[in-house]
Amino acid sequence: MNRFLLLLLCLPVWGALATPVPGYRLSLIVQGIHSAKPEFSVNHDERMQPASLQKLLTATAAAIELTPDFRYQTTLTADPSRIKGDTLEGDLYLNFTGDPELSRAQLRELWQQLKDKGIRKITGNLYLMDGIFSGYPRGRGWAWDDLGVCFTAPSSAIIIDHNCVQGALYPTKLNEKARLHIPDFQPIHVQSEVMTLSAEQAKQQFCSLDLKRLDKNRYWLSGCMPLQEKPLPLNFAVSNPSLFGKDVVIGQLKKAGITLKGKAIIAHQLKGPGTTLAWVQSPPLKEMVTTMLKESDNLIADALLKTLGHHYFKQAGNYRNGVAAMKVILQKKAGLTLTHTPLEDGSGLSSRNLISAQQLITLLRYIAIDMPWLKAALPVAGMDGTLKYRSGFTQAPLKGDVHAKTGTMAHVSNLAGFIKTESGKEKAFVLMVSGLTGPTDESSAAIRHYARSISQYEASILEMIYYGDPIDIYD
Repeated sequence: MNRFLLLLLCLPVWGALATPVPGYRLSLIVQGIHSAKPEFSVNHDERMQPASLQKLLTATAAAIELTPDFRYQTTLTADPSRIKGDTLEGDLYLNFTGDPELSRAQLRELWQQLKDKGIRKITGNLYLMDGIFSGYPRGRGWAWDDLGVCFTAPSSAIIIDHNCVQGALYPTKLNEKARLHIPDFQPIHVQSEVMTLSAEQAKQQFCSLDLKRLDKNRYWLSGCMPLQEKPLPLNFAVSNPSLFGKDVVIGQLKKAGITLKGKAIIAHQLKGPGTTLAWVQSPPLKEMVTTMLKESDNLIADALLKTLGHHYFKQAGNYRNGVAAMKVILQKKAGLTLTHTPLEDGSGLSSRNLISAQQLITLLRYIAIDMPWLKAALPVAGMDGTLKYRSGFTQAPLKGDVHAKTGTMAHVSNLAGFIKTESGKEKAFVLMVSGLTGPTDESSAAIRHYARSISQYEASILEMIYYGDPIDIYD
């Protein structure tokens, strides 16, 4: 199982600032919200991997095009004239819309609404409509060895419970296979061959967990791990969301006590015919975007991007037309030119995304002036989201005075947002660091130490901005 999000890389401390390892690249720009020119910049035009800073673009474009009150709707449609007593003598259509927050509980609500209309039997087929999105469920340039875990769950029209299944591994008996637990109601199958070794054996054998994704939502987990008393939490990204959705829907239908005489069939039309018999909806976009930014939720970001493509171009949404829509929207409304900027997704998971600090500072200034609610949706240092426990951000002077989006992936650590200085002025900043190298010791303690080193490096730069000191970056 891939550890790249955990291998946050080292910037050893020297003096007031950390000195990045040889070969690093740094881009930094600081600018007043209403200032025409930056106060400080270095390499601000150099294109670098944004990682989850990409979500700033997705959030802004979605808020402009879809509006903060937008909600996804999932509906059941049919011909009401075919309802005879407690029986629908025809087909029923379940219309998925790519709602990233759709849950099993909401599916149960749909079936309850159908029962409230007196329907207990369906003689026709149940069609699961997934035509609102097209193309790949994951973006180009995503790391292949991350695709089995939930932060890369597929962005498809059919999304239920985040297309993610939780489980646990119990390596509690030495020299035996670790016991695996997957809830019985989850329609996936995982075979585990993971052995439990002593800490010394695990170190000598370079133990790791390896996950293979097979067809029909089957997985094979192998490798070894050291003995421990507590279970290891696991999460599996659904490989086939259509099959997963069909299995979940059938299970929910049976639990609701509704009989389906026909078959459950995946259909690729945009929406089924007939009148709406039942419907559920997502939280408003403003709430979803806040979750996306605070928790850096990849699935919400990519679902919103594809929805942009669908909404703007009036066709099935995908990564390609979603990015195209985002670029046009941000150019027209935010004055952000992205014509020759390579972007592949809405989440920032793709290594092919490249953007400059100058472009991001333009976006941040637009957010601050025209969308203050979006600025408020950013993580707050020491308070919430991905900045709640970040080392160097949990105490004065940064706690509560930095609102910023984090962006972390292999060899990359970024931060972009706003800081309220000691003098009371508010400034926008973008700090992007790439080309980092990791610790030779991959123990949990070493990884945590290196993560703290990076965070403290970022915090030391922001403290200079906070106090109005000259920004001194060592080469």
